[in-house]
Amino acid sequence: MTVPFFRLLKSEDKESALSSAVASLRTKMPDPATVFQIDPAKLSKVPNSPFAYWVGDEIRELFTKYPPFEGEGRTVKQGLATADDFRFVRAWWEVPAEHRLDAGNGLDWRENLPAFQAWCRKRTHEGKYWVPFAKGGEYSPYYADIHLVVNWKNEGAEIKNFADPKSGKTYSRPQNTEFYFQPGVTYPFRSSKGFSCGALRAGAIFALQGSSIFESPENLKKCLVFFNSDEVRGLLFLITSANAWQTGYISIIPYNIIFNNSYENDLINALNYIDSAYETKNYFIIRRENDVKKYIKIIADLHKNNFGAVIFDNIESLNQFKDSHAKIVDELYSEPFSYGESYISICIGCCFGRFDIRIACNPSLTPSLPDPFDPLPVCPPAMLVGTDGLPARPENIASEAWLRARPNAITLPPEPFRSQKITASEYPLEIPWDGILVDDPEDSRDIISRLRAVLTYLHGTNADAKERELCSELAVRDLREYLRKPSLFFNAHLKRYSKSRRKAPIYWPLQTRDGRYTLWLYYPRLTADTLYGCINILEAKIRLEQRKLELARIDLEKSEGKAERTRVEELTEFIAALTEMKEELERVAALPYKPNLDDGVQITAAPLWRLFRLTSLQKELKVTWEKLENGDYDWAHLAYSIWPDRVREKCRNDRSLAIAHGLENICEQKPLTDKDEKKKRGRKAKPAFEPDEELEYDED
Repeated sequence: MTVPFFRLLKSEDKESALSSAVASLRTKMPDPATVFQIDPAKLSKVPNSPFAYWVGDEIRELFTKYPPFEGEGRTVKQGLATADDFRFVRAWWEVPAEHRLDAGNGLDWRENLPAFQAWCRKRTHEGKYWVPFAKGGEYSPYYADIHLVVNWKNEGAEIKNFADPKSGKTYSRPQNTEFYFQPGVTYPFRSSKGFSCGALRAGAIFALQGSSIFESPENLKKCLVFFNSDEVRGLLFLITSANAWQTGYISIIPYNIIFNNSYENDLINALNYIDSAYETKNYFIIRRENDVKKYIKIIADLHKNNFGAVIFDNIESLNQFKDSHAKIVDELYSEPFSYGESYISICIGCCFGRFDIRIACNPSLTPSLPDPFDPLPVCPPAMLVGTDGLPARPENIASEAWLRARPNAITLPPEPFRSQKITASEYPLEIPWDGILVDDPEDSRDIISRLRAVLTYLHGTNADAKERELCSELAVRDLREYLRKPSLFFNAHLKRYSKSRRKAPIYWPLQTRDGRYTLWLYYPRLTADTLYGCINILEAKIRLEQRKLELARIDLEKSEGKAERTRVEELTEFIAALTEMKEELERVAALPYKPNLDDGVQITAAPLWRLFRLTSLQKELKVTWEKLENGDYDWAHLAYSIWPDRVREKCRNDRSLAIAHGLENICEQKPLTDKDEKKKRGRKAKPAFEPDEELEYDED
């Protein structure tokens, strides 16, 4: 027996549409767009029997014709919920490279996956504890850069002991840990744009809202293509229309990877290129010519031309699902910044010794990119590194022979190349190894002079023309104006280095109140001595300006002209601003200021909030500093260096806090075992603060 169903989703006047549909049914000439007559028993062919009346029998029968994804070693799992991402999660560029998991230096995951996972766990006990963290994030079909890392030191001891000190109930939820470090396919729990998934690389941890799909290693690429198909998106829509995909929904999708498409390698190559095109990506490579638009078109064309209804025996009615990814690929992968902004940003990176300028001029120094399921590198291929693959030091910069001998972007070169290095004097640019440059044409550390040296190295006699071209595009008078105004370069830099609610700029402009003088600090080289280095520079600058003031006063006594009087007033005000800046730095240094990059950018920058002139960031850093003062962030190393007695007292009753500071010996709480954690985990328990919202929506 058939029953009529009416589909009126697109009708604005539902009452009239329903009347018309019923009338058409009575005349035995039903409108096929709104009236569907089927046997209700057929609805049960789709798991959970949703009202999937509006698709043909051949689509519903897919659920009985093909096996569900879950089974035969395949599975879908939820991962880690930290309960406090601000504490435990960072952008990868915030943490010291030497503390990032070096999974690429370990065993080959294809040969022995359990041994590879065990090696990764072992490395978290050996100082390599910042692990790539796939946390869902934005809609991103086929590819998702893992820009976050999570503190998994000693296999997550601090997170596992993150509990209510009174009840012992855990806030965090580290679940399915046996799948950590295993490659797979990860997807965001929720997205207004629809379902999408990307490669989960070996050596990564996945999140509660970045659930992951696990298949055998040899089938991972086809699995990635399968779950990004329009057909699968359509089948998910049959099961749920909520744009939220629980693991149970994914596990019951009819699974078939025996299809004729062989374009996944072309797709992966295009995605790899895009992955390496932008400086905040893990595989960034400096290129003089950027062909990203070309590869964006390749991805869109591959999807449009090759991925119609081909997975499930070319069922014609599946074409109704074909429309999704290709039309928005361009907006997803395009660079959100202008050419000029991106070009200057990379050049500033070369000035500070973040990026290796030799790679920009010599393509033979660029390594090949590994498989999309291989581990992430500790340092991007474009980074200036030493022979250990970590950020370069004055006495250890990788030679061109070392760079050329790299098998790929995650593997160190073989001997005898592995030990071939040069020193700072042999590198083509002068690098500020203390991480300090200034906006001052009278100083050898002048950032504009260093920037022009980069342009000269790249463009030779055409450097001046290139500078004029960049200034024209940026609509500024000169490069100094572009860097001096916080609303220009630094604002763009802040946006570029802000991801997943983390504002994490790495070039810090500390400015006088009038903006006439700027100290530029490179965050990765911050030490307890950095502010004292800044103070020394300011003292020398103040002495220079005082000598100018003395001469100006002599000129004023001689002529008493308006120009001379204005000159004296300007110098007096400038010296006062410089002195005020120096005194503020002295105040912060005396806290004491002992930066630890594990704390992340926001905590580390907070004591200096008065010297940031971009209003939005200054306000946020001020709030962070106030919370530090109030004890809200006593897990931070900076808090312990400034208020040690307060933090030590808290550590007596909070094992997670004690672990953070290495003070387990004074903690009166017993460590939680895995059994304790499961037993005491309280679903309704909440910490004294509001934890991060775990549901991820489309975001940068």
